[in-house]
Parts: sequence; structure tokens; C-alpha cells
Amino acid sequence: MNKGETLAVPYADLTSDIVESLTPQDAERIAIGLLAENARVKEGGLILSWSEFNENPDPLVNKLLARMIVGQFDRQKLVGLAAWQFAVLSIESSASYLAMQLTEEMERSFHLSRPPRIIRARKLPRGESPSPAMSERKLAVTVHPITAGGEPRTLVASLPDDDQGLHRIRAIVVVDDFKATKSTLNGGIALGINLFSRFTDPKNLFIIPTAALGKPDQERYAHDTPTTAVVWDTITAVDVHFWGDPQTGNAFIQANGFEPVVMQRATASDFKRGGL
Repeated sequence: MNKGETLAVPYADLTSDIVESLTPQDAERIAIGLLAENARVKEGGLILSWSEFNENPDPLVNKLLARMIVGQFDRQKLVGLAAWQFAVLSIESSASYLAMQLTEEMERSFHLSRPPRIIRARKLPRGESPSPAMSERKLAVTVHPITAGGEPRTLVASLPDDDQGLHRIRAIVVVDDFKATKSTLNGGIALGINLFSRFTDPKNLFIIPTAALGKPDQERYAHDTPTTAVVWDTITAVDVHFWGDPQTGNAFIQANGFEPVVMQRATASDFKRGGL
């Protein structure tokens, strides 16, 4: 059953006071309206581009998305965990801005003593050397993101050379910007498990995969990394379907069970492959 209409707050009118006052449910309604207002369609219907979140990040939009994601966490499974028992693994580059807001929302929502620490996972073209600023404790996995046209990329991350309390980590929140085929997100899951298995038995870990936007029509990869860690189902702020209507010439977007909304910056002609 559809949920009905979204809540229209133009992007130009979005303020900190509005976002701070929102419940996760109202944040959801506003975020979908912002998508309809600002998102574009690229690559003949393959890519949904939301520049205010992705290429040119907006702190308020990311705070909105973080509230929606953390609002879906299973609180019963997190009772009793302290700030130093969480880590957030951020898949660069766009997700790094969401990860910052996510740690602040976790601190606020779970009354932690500080935001959880962030581990950076860099996405590199094959053959490109990782940053010399990374420690010797680094690991890498290969992924095939849809935005790279099927070309492989390497996710690489490192941990400090000494323990710094990492043996206490029990929950790893993996953050990506878009969950399309899910290849990159699964790579982040595997990377997080492998990194922290150096400090604690994987059976003591649970992994919370998250993404700002999900595209269920494009998903191809199930999580298949053999592990004794507990991996939650992926939590997305917004799951989107988008298509062009040749009869009206409009492009439509539907998200999270709400009624379809006309996209203001896309048309049916953007869907040269028949839509998604």
C-alpha cells in the first residue's frame, strides 16, 4: 500500500531548525520531495544523480539522511554498547560526508559520550597506489561499481599501527552513498570484517551496512563473504524506482512506498534504454 504524499519543503528553504525538528518519518517525506526537485537522470536511465548529496554534498541533506538511517537501527541489539564499541567505515568519496553526520546522529540518538570513530575506505582505480598517509595495517578488496562502467576498483583501508582500543569494537557501520548493484557495499562489509578480525574474533562483531540511496532494480550482488560475523540487512534512507513516461513526457520517481512524483529536472527523453 502506498503511503501517500511526500512533504514539500523546497531545497532553498531547508534550514537547520527544520531538520533538527524532524522525526525520521518526516525526514523521509521531505527527502523524497528533495529528490524529485533536484535529481537528474544520466546514462540513458542508468544513473540517478543527486548533486546536492553526491557530487556537491550538503550538510543538511546528509543530516536528513543520517536521521532516516539511524532511525531504522534495531535499538534492542545496540543496548549497552558504548561509543568506543562502534566504528563507522566510510566508503569514499561522497559517503564520507554522510558518515560524519551519521556519527553525530548516533551520538545524539543513543546518548553516546562521543561520536564513533571513522575508518576511511578509499576507492581507487586498479593499479593506483594508496595514500602514503595510510598505515602499514591496510587491506584491500576488489569491487565493480556501476558508476565505473563495470571496470574494477579497489577498496583499501588501514587501521592505526597500534591497538588504540580497537579490540573493543563490536559494531561496524559500513556507509556508502548509493547502493546500486551492491558490489561496493559488499566490498566494504568484507573490508570491515577483515580489518577488525585482527583485533577481535569475528563472531563478536556485527556489521550494519547502510546507504543513502538504494536502487532495488539494479541490485545483483548478495552478501556472500564467508564469515562468522553477524551481518544485518542493508539499511537505506531512500529506495528509489525511476522511469520515463513517453505519453506525458515526464520522468517519475517513486521511493519508500510513497506515491510517484514528477521529477523536475528530468524528462522521459532521458531514458533511452527504456527506464529502470
